Amino acid sequence: MARHWIGITLGIVLLSVQGVQGADIPGGLVHNGEGLKSNTYELLVSPAYDMQSGTGGAYLSSSIRYQPNDDFGVGFGFGAGEPGYNFGLNGVWYVLPDTPNQPAFAILGGVYMNRIAPANFFVVKAVPMVSKGFKMDWGKVTPYAGLHLTPSFRLGQPANVFSMKTSLGSEFSLKSLNNLHLWAEVDVGVLESPQEVVVGVSYPFNAL
Repeated sequence: MARHWIGITLGIVLLSVQGVQGADIPGGLVHNGEGLKSNTYELLVSPAYDMQSGTGGAYLSSSIRYQPNDDFGVGFGFGAGEPGYNFGLNGVWYVLPDTPNQPAFAILGGVYMNRIAPANFFVVKAVPMVSKGFKMDWGKVTPYAGLHLTPSFRLGQPANVFSMKTSLGSEFSLKSLNNLHLWAEVDVGVLESPQEVVVGVSYPFNAL
């Protein structure tokens, strides 16, 4: 099952990379629907490549997250690269847990300031996400998918943009690396959003 999901993820890279940049936030906002343990922090670094012709390029996102309980998490993120930069806050509501009979389901909501040259945008993002974890001898693999719904409001010269993209990826938790998390993700632009290839590494740790 895990190999099947990985194959689908890699296959999407072969899709056409033509599209419109719009005002969507580039780079990785990698999440799955499962969340962390209560009272846990997480540091994440996520390199990405935006394949939009003319305005794309390399991008690096970073974030710190905190999960106070099983139902809700919060985070602050910053990203910068060739397309521009962004920073903002988000929260995740973990609606359904991952059980033998159902996948995990969560909803991310966030607000960001986003610079896509030559314009600045105030961005609102909502992302419903599903995921399903599978335990392995070496750790755990969690395929996930999300739908990014992103209204953006241009500053200075008002012009509203609505962007939409889908994310498909997998998280790998490795016992040999003290449960360090690795990510691989492909973002497919549906409306006013670019195609992207994203990888990431994150480290969860207990609160001090």
